[in-house]
Amino acid sequence: MLIYVAGASRELERVEAFIASARLRGHQITHDWTVQVRSHRVAGIPDTALSDEEAADIAAGDLLAVLNAQILVLLAPAEPTTGAWVELGCALGTRAIPVVVAGELARRSIFTRLASIVDTDAEALQVLDRAQAEVDEMRASIGGWRCTVCGCTEDAPCRGGCAWAAPNLCTRCAGADGAPRIITEVR
Repeated sequence: MLIYVAGASRELERVEAFIASARLRGHQITHDWTVQVRSHRVAGIPDTALSDEEAADIAAGDLLAVLNAQILVLLAPAEPTTGAWVELGCALGTRAIPVVVAGELARRSIFTRLASIVDTDAEALQVLDRAQAEVDEMRASIGGWRCTVCGCTEDAPCRGGCAWAAPNLCTRCAGADGAPRIITEVR
């Protein structure tokens, strides 16, 4: 599954551990924002020191990754945060991106009731695994994906490579006439 993991930068270790576990299970992360947060911390750069343009570029990249996810996982933060809740709102606002909210504080907002709520991060990983199993079962039942735009398959991908943006739509063709479009810019 293509997933975006939202959480508090103050709970970086929790988010990093979840992302690592998801990757080990074969899931792809649309954007690992923890890398940038960690590098800023090492360099001693607080968010408040970013220029408006730098902050806007980071925010746009994060929202782009949310919009390109098949599922958003919100690790409900115990620490005060804003970004994770904005990302939740972005995903919910599409009405197309399923959302899983994990943690003891998963019911902190009325908006999380629009998502699947689980008690632990481990349960959120299980939800991702079940969703992937359903996709794999569907893929197997039809003999594998074939892009409805260019005709590529898993065995014969596009030149330069591609992945699956959606069942029967490769990432190279997403956005072509009549096909779902992968968002490439936020602003």
